[in-house]
Amino acid sequence: MARLGGWGWEEEGNTNTSTNTNAAAEHAAAEAKAEGEVIAQGAPRTADSSSRSPPPPSTVGALRNRRAAVLNLGREHEEIEEEEEVKAANAGSAGTTSPRSPSRRSPPFSAKVVLSPSQQRRLMWTAEQTPLSRRGKQAKQHYRHVQRGRRPWAVFWALMLMLLVLAMPLLQTWRRLWVAHRIGVQAAFVCVVSHFFPLVDHSDDFVDGERLAQDRRRLDLANHLNMAPAIAGTEDILVPSSKGNHSIPIRLFRPLSAGGRGKKKKTTGGGMEGGKGPALSKVLVWIHGGGWTIGSIDSDDKIARRLAAATGAVVASVEYRLAPEFKYPAQVDDTVDALEFLLTQGEDFGLDTRKVAVAGESAGGHLTIVSAMALKSAKTRLCAILPVVPATNYGCDSASCDRFNDGFLLTQGQVRAFWNAKLSDPDTEQHDFLVSPLRAPQEVFDDMPPMLVMTAGLDPLRDEGEAFVDRAREMGANVELMRFEHTIHGFFGRLVTGGAGGIVHAAEWLERTCEWGVLDEVEEA
Repeated sequence: MARLGGWGWEEEGNTNTSTNTNAAAEHAAAEAKAEGEVIAQGAPRTADSSSRSPPPPSTVGALRNRRAAVLNLGREHEEIEEEEEVKAANAGSAGTTSPRSPSRRSPPFSAKVVLSPSQQRRLMWTAEQTPLSRRGKQAKQHYRHVQRGRRPWAVFWALMLMLLVLAMPLLQTWRRLWVAHRIGVQAAFVCVVSHFFPLVDHSDDFVDGERLAQDRRRLDLANHLNMAPAIAGTEDILVPSSKGNHSIPIRLFRPLSAGGRGKKKKTTGGGMEGGKGPALSKVLVWIHGGGWTIGSIDSDDKIARRLAAATGAVVASVEYRLAPEFKYPAQVDDTVDALEFLLTQGEDFGLDTRKVAVAGESAGGHLTIVSAMALKSAKTRLCAILPVVPATNYGCDSASCDRFNDGFLLTQGQVRAFWNAKLSDPDTEQHDFLVSPLRAPQEVFDDMPPMLVMTAGLDPLRDEGEAFVDRAREMGANVELMRFEHTIHGFFGRLVTGGAGGIVHAAEWLERTCEWGVLDEVEEA
C-alpha cells in the first residue's frame, strides 16, 4: 500500500531506504548546482545579504526552465523503468527485481503533503470508521428491518398466488361439472381431488396386500375430515360367529337423549315382580361400505355418531370380514350373525329388540338388503331397512355406470374390481340373489320389511338402485325411493352436497315407519 512520506511516495514495507535517500540527495545536488550556475552568470554576490538585490526576471525564468527540465528528465526515467518492467513481465521474469531497474523507486522529487483527518480516514477506509460506512450500515439495518416486516405478507401473498394457480384447474373442472350436471361445490371438489388422488387403487385387482392395507388406512383417516356432534359414549362388544372361530366386532353409539332415557319400563317376568327396570333404547344397525374390501367401524365412526344424535337411537355399527382375504358369503354370514345376536340378546345391553332397523351405504346397502333376505322372518323382526346408494346387480352395466364411469368419486372400474375381489367364481355366483338382489324371486320380497332406498343423481350405481325399487314394487313390497340430485356416491352423512339432508330424511322416515315415538308414549303411560 502506498503512503505519503517526508521525502515523497514510498511503498509500505520497503526496507531499501538507502536507495530512496541517495536518489533524493542526487536530485537536490543537481538542483543546487543549476541554481549556482544561474547566479554566477548574474550580478556578483556581496557580503551583506540584506543589501543583495533580487535576481532579474530573465534569471528567474531560466531557473524555472531548468527546474522543468529536471522534472521532465525524472518523468522520462520513470517511463523507461515502466517499459523495462513490462518487458520483464512479458519475458516471464515478473516478480523479480534487477539491480539496473528496481521495481520500487521514489519519484525524482521530494514533496511533503499534509492531509486532513477526514482525508486520512478516506485513504485508510474501513467499514467501521468512516461516516459513509456508518450511513451505509444504518441504511442496511433499516432495509432489513423493513424487509423483516414485509416478509410475512410476502409469504402470505406467495401462498395465495400458489393456491390460485392450483385452484384454476379445480375451478374449470367445477364449472364444467356445474354446466353439465349442476353439481354442488363440495361434491365437485371431492370429484376433482379423487381424480388426481384416488382413494382406492384397484390397478392390480387388490392382489397386492400392502397396497390394499394402505387403502384401508387411508379410508379410516378420511373419517377425520367429517364432523359429528357429541354423544353419550360408545361400547365395544364381540359377537361369536356361527360359521367359524372368529368374533364379529360391534360398536354401540349411545346418544345423549335416547328414546326412553331416564324412564322406567314395566317388566312381565324374569325381574322384580311388579317392579320397574331401566328403559330400553331403540336400535339402528349400521353396516359400513367400502366395496366389501375396505372400510371398518372406524371409517364410519362419524356417520354413526350423526345417526345416533339425529334419531335418538343406539347405533350398532357392525364390522364384517373383508375381501379378498374372505370371499363370498363371509360378509353376508357376519352381518346375519350380528343381527341375530342383537335381536336375541340385545336386552342385555339395554336395547329394545321389538323394533330394530337396519341401514347401510354402498356395499353396506347391499348387505342391508341381502341380510334382510337371509334373515328368517325378517318382516316381523325388523321394523325397516334403509339401503343408501346400494349395489344391487353384478357387473355395473347400467346406463348410469356408463355415463358416470369416471370423474365422480366412484368409477366403473372400481365397482367391477370390488365385485371380482368379493366373488370366487363370478360367472356362477352372480346369479345368486344374495349377490344380485335385483334378481331375487317373488317369495323373497314377500318377507321384506318396509324399505327406503336412497340414490344419488351422479352415482354410477344410481340406475341399478332405482331398478331394484321398481322390481320390489312389482313384487308387492313396501318400498320408497328418494333421489338426491346434484350429488355423488358416498354423500350420506358427509360434508358434501346432500350429506346433512340425507341424515335428516333418514331420521324422519325411521321415526315414522318404526313408530319409535309411539313406543315412547306407551312406556310413559
